[in-house]
Amino acid sequence: MPPMGMPGMSGSSIPNNEKRILGAIFPLNGYGYFLKITDTIDRIEKARGPFETIVAQFTADPETSAPNFPLPEGWSMQPGDSIADAKVAISIADGEKPVMMTVTKLAASTDPADWPTYLREQFNRWRGQLQLAPQSIEELMKQLVEVPRAGSSIPAYVFDQNGAASPAPSLSKASDPASAATTNSSEPNVPANSPMPSDSSRNTATTRPELKYDLPDGWELLPPQNAFRIATLRIKSSGGEGEVAISQAVDSPLENCKMWSQQILKTDDATVIDTYAEKAVATAEMIPSGDREAKLYTIRLENDPEAVGLLIAAIPAKNSQAPVFVKLKSSNRIADEQKPNLLRFVKSLREE
Repeated sequence: MPPMGMPGMSGSSIPNNEKRILGAIFPLNGYGYFLKITDTIDRIEKARGPFETIVAQFTADPETSAPNFPLPEGWSMQPGDSIADAKVAISIADGEKPVMMTVTKLAASTDPADWPTYLREQFNRWRGQLQLAPQSIEELMKQLVEVPRAGSSIPAYVFDQNGAASPAPSLSKASDPASAATTNSSEPNVPANSPMPSDSSRNTATTRPELKYDLPDGWELLPPQNAFRIATLRIKSSGGEGEVAISQAVDSPLENCKMWSQQILKTDDATVIDTYAEKAVATAEMIPSGDREAKLYTIRLENDPEAVGLLIAAIPAKNSQAPVFVKLKSSNRIADEQKPNLLRFVKSLREE
């Protein structure tokens, strides 16, 4: 669920055989923090030097989440966006576009016993963005670089790996093919002085699924919106509009619901987020989707019909590696009106 995805360069801007991700994950202030650079192999190499020092010294204001660390020469802090708390522009050469690093936080357990699973899910999501097959935590740990952090019993883990951009998926209505979305993007493994794995040693992940479906009245397929989605649908009704996003991500119900809850509640209070997430997991409905059963999660402020809320169907994987998520975002009033259509849409989805 990012993602469950993180911001960065579009996959279409990076040659397929030259995509590289350099990133780190570590706990801080009750969250999992993600520092991530997605770019070409050579451009990241020019920015690679101080990365582990920055990871070791990184702090963030517990109230504002504003990041704080010594900026090397040529590095400049930039504003964040709806996903990233901040971005850092890294100058690598005169007249050349800077390399961008994103700083993002997601809900995460503070129990060290939970971190192996958390790391496996997050790093395999990054591996998927490089068209690499998922690995066990034991395999991942052989490649990750541990960076100790003052005051934390859990070190930071640095991921540095080459791969390829994902091929464009397709989504079609009934039997009519239709282009749906661009490749997954932006948004780890060997030390800087170690050789990168050869092409022959890389694993190849399966491509995104081709989906067929029955489109409800008032729903329309939009042109590709961003690199993280398989498709985006717009809902138009007499009562207003809504959006349906179709994507793939790791199926981690509680962590996904924490992320979705944070998006809707607009709070960093871990207690509030955890309460909503646990409720969403406990009250999830089982719904049909083709020949499988999906789960429908509800994230909303119950007492405000005009507040923005989410209905998310998580559909188990069939031929592809990751589950498909269908997320309806709208006011609670529109969500109640469109829920029957969402259920029919999810039921009609076929993965081919």
